[in-house]
Formats: sequence, C-alpha cells, structure tokens
Amino acid sequence: MPSLKMPSLKIKGRLNGGFGAVCMVLAILVGVTIWEISGVAKINQRIVDLRVPTSAASLGMVNGLNASLAALRGFMITGNPAFKQQRAAIWSDIDGIKANMDKLSSHWT
Repeated sequence: MPSLKMPSLKIKGRLNGGFGAVCMVLAILVGVTIWEISGVAKINQRIVDLRVPTSAASLGMVNGLNASLAALRGFMITGNPAFKQQRAAIWSDIDGIKANMDKLSSHWT
C-alpha cells in the first residue's frame, strides 16, 4: 500500500487537500456561528417577551405608588374627597399591574 505523505503527492493532490482543509474549517466555523446565533436569538426573545414587560410593569407600579402617595397627601392636607376617589382609582390600576407582574414572575429565571 503506498503511503500518502505530502511530498509524494503531486500538485493537484496538494491543492485538493488544501482546498478540502479550508472548506472543512469554513464549514465548522459556519456551524459554530449558527449555533451561537441561535443562543443569542433565545436570549433576545427572553428580553423582548419577559424582561422589558417586567421592567415596564415595575415602572408603572412605582409611578402608581408615587401618585397614590401624592393623592393621600392632598387628601390629608385639604380633606377634599376627590383625592380619596383619585387614590382609589390609582390603587385599582396598581392591582392590575400587580396581576400582570405576578403572571410575568412565574417565568423569571
């Protein structure tokens, strides 16, 4: 059986071997790139579907609490019942945000 040492190959064999090696490296790199992109796509989907809505709900809850405190201060200072009604409406909104946050929190990692 003849040995396939590099010096015994003709120029055609050397070129084909080199081209095959470059193609193999390229195919491996393309496979690794596709695998990494799928991982990035999963992370991106989690950010879009979970992290951003959670952040928006948290911001809404903080804003609601601040508005509720402002209405409470207004009621305590003036005694105007409109502030009391405003505070009840704000707490109704906060309850909705809390329900949304509870639903989102079941998927937190």
